Amino acid sequence: MRITLISPWGSPCGISVYAGDVYAELASRGHEVQVLAYEESMPAEVKLDLPVHRVWKIGQSPGWQVMHQIHEFKPDIIHVQHEIGLFCPGAIWREWLECLRATNVPVVVTYHSLPDVPTVFTDLPVSLAVVCSPIGSTILSSRVDFPVMTIEHGVDGSIPRERPVEPYSLASFGFLSECKGYHRILEAMHLLRSELPQLNLTIMGALSPRAYGQQLNYFRLLHRRVHELGLTGQVDLSCGFRTQREVQACLSRKAVGLLHYDRTDRMSVAADFLDERSDSAVRSMQTSSPVSQATSPASQYFEYGRSSMVPPPEGIDPFEELSTSGALFRRDGYRDEFAQEATVDEAMGIEALATSGSAARPHTSIRAGRARTRPLKPWLPQMGTAGVRCQSAALYRMWSAGLPCIVSQAQHFDVGAPAEEAVIRASDVPQLADQIRRMFVEPDAYTKAVSQLASRLTRTWKDVADDYEQALSLALTSN
Repeated sequence: MRITLISPWGSPCGISVYAGDVYAELASRGHEVQVLAYEESMPAEVKLDLPVHRVWKIGQSPGWQVMHQIHEFKPDIIHVQHEIGLFCPGAIWREWLECLRATNVPVVVTYHSLPDVPTVFTDLPVSLAVVCSPIGSTILSSRVDFPVMTIEHGVDGSIPRERPVEPYSLASFGFLSECKGYHRILEAMHLLRSELPQLNLTIMGALSPRAYGQQLNYFRLLHRRVHELGLTGQVDLSCGFRTQREVQACLSRKAVGLLHYDRTDRMSVAADFLDERSDSAVRSMQTSSPVSQATSPASQYFEYGRSSMVPPPEGIDPFEELSTSGALFRRDGYRDEFAQEATVDEAMGIEALATSGSAARPHTSIRAGRARTRPLKPWLPQMGTAGVRCQSAALYRMWSAGLPCIVSQAQHFDVGAPAEEAVIRASDVPQLADQIRRMFVEPDAYTKAVSQLASRLTRTWKDVADDYEQALSLALTSN
């Protein structure tokens, strides 16, 4: 099969790593692959060498270079690794699909983010859609007529049942964004100070140039909180992109992984105006099926970037800095304390399309059981909330290294059977502290958690590639 892959290939971001895992296996099976990648790429390792053409830019329509490469390669199938932030606003994604369909080649799209509401980003016709989450498949299938296939993530290989680990060690990694919940991990460690003073945490964080101000301020806030909570010497907090190999080398030494994301991590609101085409497209896509609409604090999608570590300056109030950087925070007893307001900059041109009317509607945001309702600004008449339904690559990286992982109730951790048996959940800071305590205090808890990983996580990237072969073949034969 000749496949044109449209992806942020070789970039330091999760979707690029995902594409590399899948296509390393597909290429090894003899499939011919052409990669059309975006231009704004930072060097990152890839698992194999494929012909790569950097011929498009984020937020722009496909140019003649894209169409020329497809015409020259003559693929059997086109596969798009889709993230809303890569193809926004919605008019851009519509133009992409129009151009790709004009080639008369079947188009398969993997949606890594899926809004709960009807939107041009996911509901416009394609030959076949792939989603990574069982819930996501249910939601999308309920409102579109084209085929939808669920292809969940996989681990790298057999999970080790025994491995040497650093005593009382915790690990987390990802963007240095407040939606990742690192501040809640620090709070949980503070609750355990007297009982488990040996606890130590490594956070491998990264900054993105597009979110540098907000993420750097959060980085500084975390440093401040380490000192305020009496955790000095127990937390290794740094920033800068790590390769897969570097991440795995660190994780392989740690005992327990922590991922305490907000309910929706990458996207929850939109601030784009709807042009006439967008509005009519949404109305034509609406169905009679009820679609749930998530209520959650606003957060942003940003890709991994590299930045040097900057220590928190003396005399700077981190809350003041966060307020002036475009993301507004509020301190409520410092227990699950961040309540973030939506901003235009943060929305990054993502469209969560309203289903009726243009009058301002209340936007309700829920964090830690506290609801806040505020009117939308008059120049954002169509803004709404939208939940992200995708799987967390970070969770599978930790599992691949053999780490039992404590996660939040976030939608990113929607995994199917039998992997669900390996998930350890904690809905708030006290529960997170209880789960950490259980891992290190109860004799059988850690052993049982590791055993669950080894017995339940048998789906590997080879299985993922098997599913993609089936999906691509289905799209090819049914076109």
